Amino acid sequence: ISGLSVVTLTFADGTDDYFARQQVLEKLQNVTLPTGLQPGLAPLTTAVGEVFRYIVEAPPGMDPNEVRALQDWVVRPQLRIVSGVA
Repeated sequence: ISGLSVVTLTFADGTDDYFARQQVLEKLQNVTLPTGLQPGLAPLTTAVGEVFRYIVEAPPGMDPNEVRALQDWVVRPQLRIVSGVA
């Protein structure tokens, strides 16, 4: 997820996705943002599209580059072994 700010909206089961997105877009028109910033909606996701998120917690003081290296060279390869994980 990239960007300065991310807001996640979760709607009740059975809510029409396109109607809900239209309502959100209408509300965004009334938001005052700094000059040059334009809010937008990410593509529609489903339970199939985004199933699992995790956090790599490191000891205090561990270099952020080392944490990233653990993610890239230890965690990610192990997850990719699992069938169906992209």
